[in-house]
Amino acid sequence: MRPGVRRLALTGTDLYLVGGLSAHHGHCTSCAERQMETLMQTDPEPEAEATVRTVTVEASSTHPEDWGRATALALSQLIQEITATTGTDPCRDPEGLDVSLHIKAVPEGESITVTWRG
Repeated sequence: MRPGVRRLALTGTDLYLVGGLSAHHGHCTSCAERQMETLMQTDPEPEAEATVRTVTVEASSTHPEDWGRATALALSQLIQEITATTGTDPCRDPEGLDVSLHIKAVPEGESITVTWRG
């Protein structure tokens, strides 16, 4: 790094200051201050990693109208796992239960994966 250049890392973003001035504009300290304030406002703190739970089941049919039981089984197993881990029923949470569904063809039918990120 060149002499007189300081590097500030703000939540994954680098801002270089030259002699206290913004390297972007290079003519006023207030520009550098505004840049730092903007970066701090637009780059929120990284969130803690969410707990991820996944259940996969297989349906013997390739027809979507036949996947109801397999999907219900996957959801039931997932809810039981979440309840055992957290001690609360996620379906009773005021925010509800958000899950993602992934369906993939397998030789015997379809693989159905339900994922929860808590």
